[in-house]
Amino acid sequence: KEIRTSLETAGFSWEILVINDSSTDESVNEVESFSGDASQIHLIHLTDGRGKSAALSRGFAIARGEAVVMLDGDGQDDPREIPKMLAQLGMAPDGQKAPPSEADLVNGWKTPRLDPWHKTIPSRVFNLLVSWLTNVSLHDHNCGLKAMRREVAQRLPLATGMHRFIPVLAAASGHRIVE
Repeated sequence: KEIRTSLETAGFSWEILVINDSSTDESVNEVESFSGDASQIHLIHLTDGRGKSAALSRGFAIARGEAVVMLDGDGQDDPREIPKMLAQLGMAPDGQKAPPSEADLVNGWKTPRLDPWHKTIPSRVFNLLVSWLTNVSLHDHNCGLKAMRREVAQRLPLATGMHRFIPVLAAASGHRIVE
């Protein structure tokens, strides 16, 4: 509901793909409860539980919009950031003039991060190492909130576990990345 409100308030057309990778929580029932009244909400079930990279690849492959925004369902990312991210991609609400493009991929940054210390400390180490080794300097490489041009998303080689390196993979292909 927050995603829908954010995009409609900003004036963007939208479609939501919810990829269920064999989830055992109640999220599927929740999505089904409000997707019936909105033809823009699609629930895709994957039965083999191959993980986040496979789920993202499936969603990216069937996405039809000019931009793809990925967002985790844990509530740590604010959907109100999505219109700002789309603007950085050079996209405008329906009927408005597009701003200049700053990037091909906009990476989110969870701040403040709501996870316990035993998750935040390894994450900081991971981000420092990945930034240093790849020369793609970001605070939160693995943030679940990212916006990118559809063609960038559809060309990402997301083998198992590679969703953690989406900005690095995009940068290696020559795409502009901002945070």
